[in-house]
Amino acid sequence: MTDPPQNPLSGPRLWDRVAPGYLRDVAPGLALFCGEALRLARVGEGSRVADVACGPGSLSLAAARLGARASALDFSAEMVELLRQRAAAEGVSCVEAQVGDGMALPWPDGEFDAAISLFGLIFFSDRARGLAELHRILRPGGRAVISSWVPAARQPVMADVWTVLGSELPDLPYSRVRPVLAEPGELRAAIGAAGFRGVEVREVIQHLEVASAVEHWRTLERSAPPLLAARETVPPERWAALSSRIAERIESRFGTESIQVPLIALLGVGIR
Repeated sequence: MTDPPQNPLSGPRLWDRVAPGYLRDVAPGLALFCGEALRLARVGEGSRVADVACGPGSLSLAAARLGARASALDFSAEMVELLRQRAAAEGVSCVEAQVGDGMALPWPDGEFDAAISLFGLIFFSDRARGLAELHRILRPGGRAVISSWVPAARQPVMADVWTVLGSELPDLPYSRVRPVLAEPGELRAAIGAAGFRGVEVREVIQHLEVASAVEHWRTLERSAPPLLAARETVPPERWAALSSRIAERIESRFGTESIQVPLIALLGVGIR
């Protein structure tokens, strides 16, 4: 019996490769959820915040604007470097960023008031370990916030993307058709199993203004690691055909004008 192939999204290679495009094309949509995540974590002046799987650091920078001190970590050296550059450009000195493993955090027990993983922990190879580490580094009464996406059927534009890819490439390691922790009960159970109390899960909807639905697809196609992972599974000519099919499908439904794309996520909260 052979071991299953490793999920390419659980290692840094694709995230390193796409980092500048991710900051430009993907991070603006994810950043829309930072304010609510920080509010649920009760982050304010003087709070110590751990930003786990930080990407280019939108959450850490938002926390710093509230007067908090953020310690950020990601397995992608390129993403960490982007955060350092952004912090320097903004004159932010209360954000520390380092390369590391979200399933073996380098910080002492009880170090933080809040521990947040914004669309990061969902890609861990061992999510239970990642949640246990968030629990460990929090002080008693500290709060963890973990975000995930709802299934693609509920996400306009992305529903069309994953409908095509899910039917044509059924063995993808990750897709919005069947994302992990995508149901409130599943996310609630995972957080509770890590030892958190007072667990709550909230659905949050944000809207991203884009030039057109097809342009939104094109930016994600070139800059979202789950789509890069899909792209690597087929020859270039087959991907080009799939991409064209997706674009035609999206344009027929949403037209060519600018639109607001709803982004729907679950934010789970637990208390140490």
